[in-house]
Amino acid sequence: MKVLVSWLRDFVDVTVSPQELGDTLTMRGFELSAIEPLPSIVQRPSSGETIDDRRSTTEDAVLDFEVMANRPDALSVIGFAREAGTAYSLPVKPLVPKPLLQTPTRDVTVTLQAPDLCPRYGAAVADVTIGPSPPWLAARLQAAGVRPINNVVDVTNYVLLELGQPMHAFDLEKLAGREIRVRRASPGERIRTLDGTDRALDPDMLVIADAERAQAIAGVMGGGHSEVTGATKTIVLESA
Repeated sequence: MKVLVSWLRDFVDVTVSPQELGDTLTMRGFELSAIEPLPSIVQRPSSGETIDDRRSTTEDAVLDFEVMANRPDALSVIGFAREAGTAYSLPVKPLVPKPLLQTPTRDVTVTLQAPDLCPRYGAAVADVTIGPSPPWLAARLQAAGVRPINNVVDVTNYVLLELGQPMHAFDLEKLAGREIRVRRASPGERIRTLDGTDRALDPDMLVIADAERAQAIAGVMGGGHSEVTGATKTIVLESA
């Protein structure tokens, strides 16, 4: 898990150096495997201030931690912020949601056909304009080892890194029947994933499908058929 120190400081006012922070969190069970310099220019989202990446790692850096399988709560920036807050007896700032710019519409039908594997699945539809993400957001993704793609895809990855909550966006016009069916894969079913690989699906796998085919391997990777591209006008945003 790569943690940008300045991102962590959005949640907890830790003023120690990245090295000291890494040492402290190592003593709490998270092995620090590397301290990396910032890979690109970072712009703070609060002030718009642009910070050059050639600063010393005594100010900001990327801490690369090994997270054990029994600590999935730490697979996020806010998870490490909670650990740092506990270690230094500092409060963790709460997330304050902002009002939506538009009211999501329900132009997609969701059916849970495997509630034992996915008891809750939320989806909202929104009109979007696809473009590049702001520089500060793209830089934070790069610092965490994620390649920026476009504003919609980048937001889903940003939420995953910050909160540990997986999300995915589908192009609504590419979902047959404007349906989402959360089900097990059918025998012999296949999917071409976002990396361009054609994959065989096992009947024990959970997939996110439309009325005709699997569109994503749940919790693993989306499908190429319904990916968000520059031509996308309307998305289905999922959180399960």
